[in-house]
Amino acid sequence: MDKEEAVKNILFKLLGFVIYLALLGILNIINIFLKYIVLSEVIGFLNNHILIVFLVAITFFFASFFDSMKYPYNLAAPIFMSVTVTIVTGIVLGVIDSVNVQLNSLLITFLLSHSLNVFLLVAAFILLVGYIEIVNKKKAEDSFSKIKK
Repeated sequence: MDKEEAVKNILFKLLGFVIYLALLGILNIINIFLKYIVLSEVIGFLNNHILIVFLVAITFFFASFFDSMKYPYNLAAPIFMSVTVTIVTGIVLGVIDSVNVQLNSLLITFLLSHSLNVFLLVAAFILLVGYIEIVNKKKAEDSFSKIKK
């Protein structure tokens, strides 16, 4: 990936977070005028987790940044992507825990009781897939460079 495309990719990721903040601000303004309980709970959830969303945006930014680089420098990308997906998994498990209070499902209770295992499996899977992708890209680049010569 050339430098111009990498910069566009990175700016696109940052623009996404800025748009998220703008939409959250608009939702907070709407919430002042409309007093719906469900809307207030959803907006409250988004407001309470803004730092986690920021952390996800930053780690995803670094994953994209390293992924846009060539072979030896892109080895950090799967690590950042694994951290990002693990954080998102934590958010999803938090939402599932909130739903479980009302559903009281044995499957959800089992999943939540083994959340550490879920985090480890998700992180390991993302790392494995990321490094397999890097190896495949490297093989494709090497074969393309041999054909070019």
